[in-house]
Amino acid sequence: MSILGDILLTYIRTGSLTAKQQDTLLRELNRLENIASGAQQKPQTFSDLSRKGYTIHSSVLLGSPTGDGFIEITDAKTSLFDDGPGTYIYSRQSDSNTAIDSKPIVALGNLASFLGLADGTYGLALGNNLWTASPTTSGFRGMVLDRINGIDLYSANINLYNGALHTVSIQNDGDSFFGSDISTASNTSLVILSNAQTYNSESLGAGDILLGDNSASKANLLWDRSAGVLYFRGGTTSYANIGTNGTLTATNATISGTITATVGTIGGWTISSTGLHSTDNNAAIISGDNPYISLGSATGYLNGIGFWVGKDTDSTYKLYVGDPAHDHLLWDGTNLEITGYLIGELDYGAIHSSNIIINYEAADVDVDLTFERTTGGAAHVTWNGALIQTNKSLKPVDLGINRITDTEPTTTFPGMVWLDP
Repeated sequence: MSILGDILLTYIRTGSLTAKQQDTLLRELNRLENIASGAQQKPQTFSDLSRKGYTIHSSVLLGSPTGDGFIEITDAKTSLFDDGPGTYIYSRQSDSNTAIDSKPIVALGNLASFLGLADGTYGLALGNNLWTASPTTSGFRGMVLDRINGIDLYSANINLYNGALHTVSIQNDGDSFFGSDISTASNTSLVILSNAQTYNSESLGAGDILLGDNSASKANLLWDRSAGVLYFRGGTTSYANIGTNGTLTATNATISGTITATVGTIGGWTISSTGLHSTDNNAAIISGDNPYISLGSATGYLNGIGFWVGKDTDSTYKLYVGDPAHDHLLWDGTNLEITGYLIGELDYGAIHSSNIIINYEAADVDVDLTFERTTGGAAHVTWNGALIQTNKSLKPVDLGINRITDTEPTTTFPGMVWLDP
């Protein structure tokens, strides 16, 4: 049936015509009048038709609305009542030869009659049927480029090729693949998955991102969306990861360059902004700030029982071991001092000094030098501030006077002299 026949049938059935149908009816009447009057030999001008009361629009029609398809350029409306101005391509969608079967597949210009777009929308629309109520409607596949919203693709994939090599695939379901040849995993650099699937024999989840080749012995990164973890892998085996709290966990690491850390642990030590602290209640500290090393409860030079070595408050490097209030050894930057007992096991060795001082600080106490021995017992030499006394007999080798006493000794030895005071 012709366009005119369709319009007349609509009028018979409904008793009314839309504005588009009325405009098309006038256009058809004008065409029939031209044929009846032989106007083919001299087409009427727009002014001639306008004087006859017809609504005239400037339009170029290539093809027939009742054929396989047509192209129409118009400043107002197309033959199928779509609003212009613009250039429009209609194509038959099946073997039917009716006008109603021609659907718009390309629109360049005013897009207000297509895809539910708002009045005043101008641009380019491509698709299988631009009369679809909405571009998001199931079944529509195409593209809209308008001056306000830019480019929108619907149910369409984007594929890029470098010659015969497929380099990029962005699929309408969100899955995307990038590489020098994405037909093989070894040449695919980036995989972004919106859907759970098996990729290169590995089961991956929705939202996962793979950077690199997940084949055996190939280094790659996997962002596991469900776990929220970034994995550093060889093939499909993870050797390091960054967890949800930012913690880096690794099996092995070889690092050249600077490492800076102000918190955390290393080898049982707690890292601070100034040094390392043992996890045993700070019983051991290695400080880089005003550098020092301490063990036990030592908190500074001669402060606390333990060991301390480092830079003191006067910028002198010092050391002490022991209890500053009792037995200890210290180096004050000039002198080495020992306070308390100095005990040697079996063979202590030798002390090499031209000046040995006992009670160096001259405390007003009895000074006792003790010689311990299993056989014979301990021998003491004591200085009480007035006399040097010993609890054992003295036997000088070359001294002519060996003992002075008011009692004649019962034990004598050669060279002994006894004086009776």
